[in-house]
Amino acid sequence: MRKQYYLMEEDKNELTPEEKIRKENDLLKLKMMAEQGAKFFEGSETELSPTIENEWLNYIQNFEELHKNAKKISVYKLIGEPTFEAEANLDDASITKKLNELLEYMGEHGVCLDYMDGYDDRVIYKFIVDELFRYEMDDVRMDGMVSHFIYEPEFD
Repeated sequence: MRKQYYLMEEDKNELTPEEKIRKENDLLKLKMMAEQGAKFFEGSETELSPTIENEWLNYIQNFEELHKNAKKISVYKLIGEPTFEAEANLDDASITKKLNELLEYMGEHGVCLDYMDGYDDRVIYKFIVDELFRYEMDDVRMDGMVSHFIYEPEFD
């Protein structure tokens, strides 16, 4: 049996608030399947409440719209063009402090660099300032969103 995803005018008044949200969710899912090729799976054991699902669907829809229209921006510009010293100008005693300040600043601006333990702080600092800052990415900004980058030198 097929679900009907439209609301007839006379049906709108007969639906409970929860039913209205469920219908809106069904319409949002259809739109996302048609426009972005989204896939949804029915029958999950841990179903979301209709209200939470609606918030999530709208968040995803907003992200897709922002991403579709996004311009390119460097990581450096995205985080506000901060002033940080060149790695060569820092002595060994101050490099760790400056790296921690830089990582904290980036985090406050929604950018995170992930890397394995064991790398010298100077190597990571130099990578951020000389390479990551120049990287062009989509300019998509949403509350709570964090862009993660991974330092893996074997892929250089």
